[in-house]
Amino acid sequence: MIKKIRVFLACGLLLIPLASQAASPSMKAKLNGKILLQVQSRGEAWYVNPTDGKRYFLGSPEMAIGVFSRVGLGITNSQLLKIPLGFNASGALFGTQMGREIDTDGDSIPDEYEAALGTQPSLADSDNDSFNDLDEIRAGYDPMMSGARLPVSDKALANRLKGRIVLQVESRGQAWYINPADGRRYYMGTPERALAGMRFFGLGITNTDLAQLQEGPGAIASSPDLVDCGMSDIENEAAMQACFGPQFRTCSPAKVRTEVNLAPLIEGIIGYEYEIVGPRADGCEVKSRYTSNPNPEYLNKNLFCRYDNRRSFNDAVQEVFPALTTCSGELKPYLTSR
Repeated sequence: MIKKIRVFLACGLLLIPLASQAASPSMKAKLNGKILLQVQSRGEAWYVNPTDGKRYFLGSPEMAIGVFSRVGLGITNSQLLKIPLGFNASGALFGTQMGREIDTDGDSIPDEYEAALGTQPSLADSDNDSFNDLDEIRAGYDPMMSGARLPVSDKALANRLKGRIVLQVESRGQAWYINPADGRRYYMGTPERALAGMRFFGLGITNTDLAQLQEGPGAIASSPDLVDCGMSDIENEAAMQACFGPQFRTCSPAKVRTEVNLAPLIEGIIGYEYEIVGPRADGCEVKSRYTSNPNPEYLNKNLFCRYDNRRSFNDAVQEVFPALTTCSGELKPYLTSR
């Protein structure tokens, strides 16, 4: 087991750095502002930021919220109102028919969606004019002011912001995606909405084409309840049981760092960090990355793997390595290509 973990940490150093061909201006223009899905992999989602043309790994829905917060553009509520809302084909607000929403007033607008819209979550008719809030919005009326029309759409503003993530700076920083195809805004301020957006707007792309886009830095926010287990010898089962092991069994937020001296195989110290993201349907998702590495190609890149947390962490890692079939992320190609 010790040998396998050492080989896992070192395997990236033994590879020739992957060459990346710069994307042509026409490809950049075509993909700017799009959400991309790796159709030749596990459907990993990426967002192409129009401001720098780089692709940002979205990972899980929770991680996507962190990316949106980092690359998003602040917008006032008055400006946001001038960009028309996006609806489903059924006429429902985008992403609201997922079966898990809390809708206190039964107006078909979930409570957290109402917070972003500024309507009253406890009143189906926020302005008490005998018309349901959602019906008023669809008809172009302000649900908070009886008889008032919503602001006229500003096409110039919508066109300028196509493909951008905008954040409500006068509220709680909720994220909206301005769809490049129609210039409408789609709420993506919660993990559930982000997932709906990745599924609905995702454009399939090959690994070859994706590699032509430069990667942007990760923007994954750690859980506020995360337990920092500090530095530990992950090859020592007893040491791991002192902190990280119990957290892994319950798939509770925690991180642990390790350093391995691989001499004489490799000159230099390898630093690696594991961070538990949370439970998934098929296991416990753990983010990992190199914290130090003689080859700078492998720094600042994340690997997300789903491990069987019914086993010890060491055994779970051994089960996944070397194929990494339950893993995704920008670090994976560097660890699996030969």
